Amino acid sequence: MEKLSIKNVVDLVIASMRFLPEEMPVSFQALYTPIKDAGSPAQIEHLARLLNTQLIAAGCDITKSHQVRIE
Repeated sequence: MEKLSIKNVVDLVIASMRFLPEEMPVSFQALYTPIKDAGSPAQIEHLARLLNTQLIAAGCDITKSHQVRIE
């Protein structure tokens, strides 16, 4: 979690936006629910753990660098 600075998270979001579809998928619309307590310390920690799991599964290692390249 300590490696996920606001700048790093913003960079990750911006880099991944090019993979979003032009239109919102129907399945996403059907399943989406707002996140309760978004931005709270508990929610940030939970999101950091989820992101860490996905980055590790994708072969990324953010412990070695502050820059993560999404290809």
